[in-house]
Amino acid sequence: MRQSFGFVWILDEAHAIGWHGETGAGKLEEFGVKAAADIVVGTLGKALGSQGAYVLAHNEAIIDHIVNHAGEYIYSTFLSPVAAGAALGALEQMRLLANQRRVWQDLSLQWRSRIRDWGVYMPQDNSPIIPILMGDEKKALEKTKQLANQGVLVSCVRPPTVPKGGARLRVSLNRNLNPSDLERFEKAWGNPG
Repeated sequence: MRQSFGFVWILDEAHAIGWHGETGAGKLEEFGVKAAADIVVGTLGKALGSQGAYVLAHNEAIIDHIVNHAGEYIYSTFLSPVAAGAALGALEQMRLLANQRRVWQDLSLQWRSRIRDWGVYMPQDNSPIIPILMGDEKKALEKTKQLANQGVLVSCVRPPTVPKGGARLRVSLNRNLNPSDLERFEKAWGNPG
């Protein structure tokens, strides 16, 4: 298709690394097309818990262009050895925990299904980030405080990070959660469970 239409496929794997694919390598691995994208970008933050980002490309001219013309690259400092070591350590853990990834994805689906049962809209996915769309910024902030008072911490995302009217809560799942945590979240939300 790229040959017919002449486009460049740029894939952002920031939220896919560590979660999608047999070894956690992302969506390209999950769909069995590891080398298909022309450019792959991602972060060493999020699942890898470090800092920094990366750009991968098959075409050396793309990398040369970034090195010589991208202000984000030119005017940034090099990745510290500590951050690089943390990312490498996280990659090793990601490989060691690969056999548990399906369990975590199922947990995400369970949380999403239960939250939808409350009449709350959210996009279809199984990622560890669950956006609960609230719309109104004040309503989202009030719900965040209500949950915090019950010992449940979620992020409140509001304009200008999202469009006006697109305020949401951001529930971040982790591998240590279990079914009782969902029941606690439900109770803190205000649903009988």
